[in-house]
Amino acid sequence: MTHELPVNLQILPLRAEHMIMASTIASTFLFWAATLASSQEFLTPPVGPLAPGEARATFKTQHGLVVDLMASEPDVVDPVCAAFDERGRMFVAEMRGYPNKGVGTGEISSGTIRMLEDSNADGLYDKATMFAKGLRFPMGILPWRGGVIVAVAPDIIYLKDTNGDGVADERKV
Repeated sequence: MTHELPVNLQILPLRAEHMIMASTIASTFLFWAATLASSQEFLTPPVGPLAPGEARATFKTQHGLVVDLMASEPDVVDPVCAAFDERGRMFVAEMRGYPNKGVGTGEISSGTIRMLEDSNADGLYDKATMFAKGLRFPMGILPWRGGVIVAVAPDIIYLKDTNGDGVADERKV
């Protein structure tokens, strides 16, 4: 038994009203589906800050990768970026209080650069020195020629410790 399709089959163009209605229904469905799917997140009470070791345990990595804790508070507070120099020191830009001490507030900015060192070669940074302070929003850092280049809008500055005390005493814009 064979079935034949009607010869006078007509395909009608979609009308604009139907397209608008279909897209409205689809958008509404997607909105509610996303809301319901994420509602569990809103029902879960916030956890609050974790201790460094607890925070480390929450990282999920691919097989073979390891996350190690190299430094934590009080040695580093509110870090925004870090870089390593040729001697293995880690320079960390901190923006304490950001964004509450922004432009036009009249408050002194408390951006800093910390220099962290592993003094006993055990892989942990155990010595922290305030390399530079009073910086306005240090956003980037790059070790270069024994010092660091720092992006401190609207300037790019070069900081260097010339007498070996761990504190930058040379500053060039």
